Amino acid sequence: MKIKTLILILGLAGFGFLSLEGKDPGPGDEKSEEIVRSVQDTLTWVHLKDSLKVKGTAVIVLRPDSLRFDYYLKSGDEWIYEVDSDFGFGITKALGSFQYPGISKFYTDKRFIELEDCKACPMAIDRDSIDYGLILTAPERNVRIDENIFGMEYYLEIFNEYFRN
Repeated sequence: MKIKTLILILGLAGFGFLSLEGKDPGPGDEKSEEIVRSVQDTLTWVHLKDSLKVKGTAVIVLRPDSLRFDYYLKSGDEWIYEVDSDFGFGITKALGSFQYPGISKFYTDKRFIELEDCKACPMAIDRDSIDYGLILTAPERNVRIDENIFGMEYYLEIFNEYFRN
């Protein structure tokens, strides 16, 4: 008896789904469209709020935002302090030593970087998977993204290669 009841329920459910295919949208469907538009508006707002716009020649230093940093700490990844310190020390010393006119310097924890003045621009970079790194950009040059964590000499070499060649 239980098997017959189960087959009957599944059969009616299947028939109900088939009959919905050609149905005109009802009031519930309009709500779904409103929800989709609301989500799209929210994503656009988040993108605009969590973006850095850069024009011209620039060095953009990428660091994790406080939520990601705290996530690493709560996960037991206390190495994040050492990485943050090493990266911060190396990049600060390198930027302080590198003298080249007209280069803007940005430190950011923003997720989206919008570049307006490079060879392939305009472009947006979603740096969600990059905790620490650099973005180098200049007019008529390809963008360079570096995710390595080293000392001052490494960063100075990268700056010289990109901006002076």
